[in-house]
Amino acid sequence: MPRAQSPPRTGRWSETHRVEGAFGLAGIYSIAAVLLVPALLLTIIAGFILGLPVGCCAVIVGATLGACLAFLNSRFLLKSWVDENLVKRYPQLSAFNEVIRKNEFYVVFLLRLSPLVPYNALNYCLGVMPVGFVPYLFASFFGKPALPAPPARSVSRLCTRQPT
Repeated sequence: MPRAQSPPRTGRWSETHRVEGAFGLAGIYSIAAVLLVPALLLTIIAGFILGLPVGCCAVIVGATLGACLAFLNSRFLLKSWVDENLVKRYPQLSAFNEVIRKNEFYVVFLLRLSPLVPYNALNYCLGVMPVGFVPYLFASFFGKPALPAPPARSVSRLCTRQPT
């Protein structure tokens, strides 16, 4: 009686379909960012399945795309309400908005580098602030690369360890 074939291993598929896997993971990652899903597990999976260089690139692209989508959602759905109900009522927020308006790129970039600020929630917060889309895009892109490397690298090392 012939033996049933086992399904192909994920490792083999990801070795031959790196580009498709990277685009798929970037798409899932961007949807997770819009839905405020913590993405640490996806970052680890990227390092495990795609390897460190391709996994990090997929994470950076997916996180930037998701950040932009969440930013635009917030900008078009919440900004007018926040301006009418909060900024007019609290003058401190007007001063805060003025500081952000003068230093858009640096404020976003430094917030992206901080591990204390949740990445996905920050996308929505920055959408209601006076930050232009282009400075937001570049600061988010350049502020993200440091974040996916440590978990992806540790999992990649763990999975490539040879048995002794």
